[in-house]
Amino acid sequence: MSGSIGIVGLLGLTFALAALDLLGSLAAAEWSRHGDAGRWIVGAAIFLSMFGVYSWTLNYADLTVVDSVWIAFGLVGVAAIDVARYHVRFPADVIVALGALMALSVYVAWRMQ
Repeated sequence: MSGSIGIVGLLGLTFALAALDLLGSLAAAEWSRHGDAGRWIVGAAIFLSMFGVYSWTLNYADLTVVDSVWIAFGLVGVAAIDVARYHVRFPADVIVALGALMALSVYVAWRMQ
């Protein structure tokens, strides 16, 4: 690791990773449904961008920290998409568990800085 970006910078970068991951996944899903080459190209460009952000982020934090926070943001993002797009209703204990996952991931990032 070279340097420090602080906890806010690290959380911002891992949020960007999760957002790019979700956008790329949505592009792949749309391509699989419609077979449009443009959607495939957009998805590939998103994942290539994600790799760039990922490798750059690893200059500032350990793999464990980056991946754990990225995964937590991604899971919460998928749950939010399920609620907004597919009208999924989660029980209260699942919502609490997702909140705890986020809190614990932020704690890991903070503690390992």
